[in-house]
Amino acid sequence: PEVDQNVVARVGDVEISFDDLQGFKTGLPALLLSEKEGVGALEEYLQSMVDMELMLLEARLRGLDADPEFTARWAEEREKKLFKEFVRIEIQDKIDLPKEEIRRQWDASKWSKLLKLARIRTSSADEAAAMLRALEGGTPFAELSGPHLTHSQEGRHQGVLESYFGRGNIEDLGVSLDAAEAIFELAEGEVSAPLKVETGYDIYKVLDVRPAPASYYLVFSQGAMIAAYAERRRELSAELTRQYQVEINTRAVGALAESIVAEDSAELAVGGVLGTFEGGQIRVADFMELYPKVRRVASVGTDSSGIDEFVRSYLVPELLFPVAIERRGLADEPEVAAWLQRKQRA
Repeated sequence: PEVDQNVVARVGDVEISFDDLQGFKTGLPALLLSEKEGVGALEEYLQSMVDMELMLLEARLRGLDADPEFTARWAEEREKKLFKEFVRIEIQDKIDLPKEEIRRQWDASKWSKLLKLARIRTSSADEAAAMLRALEGGTPFAELSGPHLTHSQEGRHQGVLESYFGRGNIEDLGVSLDAAEAIFELAEGEVSAPLKVETGYDIYKVLDVRPAPASYYLVFSQGAMIAAYAERRRELSAELTRQYQVEINTRAVGALAESIVAEDSAELAVGGVLGTFEGGQIRVADFMELYPKVRRVASVGTDSSGIDEFVRSYLVPELLFPVAIERRGLADEPEVAAWLQRKQRA
C-alpha cells in the first residue's frame, strides 16, 4: 500500500518511474529500439535503465566521481553550460533585430545585387591612368578592353566577364574588399577609377544589375546577427565593467606591451597585475593564457594601445562573466540544475 504505483523499479535510493521509462524509450535512436512489442519492449528498456543505475553505483563505489581527470572534465562541462546559458540570457535574448529590420538593411545594402562587368586590365598605374583619360575623352570601353584580356578571357566579347558578381564571388576577380566596395558603389553604365588588384590595376564598367539570390540574403542576415551579437556583448562588458568597478593599470599594460614587442618571454612569465575588479585581479597569467587563443582568430595590436584594447575587450569579459554567473546563482535555476545533474550522471 505504501508503494508509489508509478514507480516501476528501485536501485539503491534511486526510483525509476513509468514516466522516466517512457522518456527513456522516446529518447532512443531508431536503431536501438527493441524488436519486441508492448510490455516485453518496456521490460528491455527498464532493464537497461536498471543496468545504468547499477553501473553508476559501481562507479561511485570505485571513486570514479572523485578521480582528478573526471572532476576536471566535469568542471569544464559545467562551466561551458553555465556560460552558454548566461550568453543566451544576457546577449542572445536581448538582441532586438527583427526580420523586418534585417530585410530593410539588406535592401539598402550594396550587396543585395549582382553585377555584370566588363574589365580593362593593366599592369601599371600609369597605364591605367592613360586608359581612364582615353575613356573620358570618348574612346569606347570595348575598344580599350579588348587588347588587355588575359589568356583565359581571349575570345570573349569586349572584355565582358563571364559571370555575374556579388559578395559571394567578387574575390574571384583578385580584388580586395576595398576595391569590391568601390565596384559595388557603381550604377549601371558607370565606370570605376583604376583599382589596385593582385596583378596590377583594373578599370571596371557595370553592364547590368540584377537582384542577388536568396542564398546571399541568408549570408547577409547571418552577418547582421553576428554584428548585433558583438554590439550586445560590448554593451554587457561595459555594464559589468561598471558594476564590478574594473580599474586597469595603464603603466603595467604599457610594460607588458614592451615585453611582447621585445619578445621577452622571461619578462612575460613573471607574475604581475594588470588591473583589479571587485573581488579579484586581472593578472598577467590570465593575459598569457587568453592572448594566444584570440590571436589565432582575431587581429590584435601589439603596441600599448592594442594590448590595452585586448585587455578591455577580451580579457575583462573573460574574467567577469564567470563572476557574474556565480553571483546570480545560475547553477541553481531549476532547468539548469536539472541539466547539470543529467550531464554529471552521463
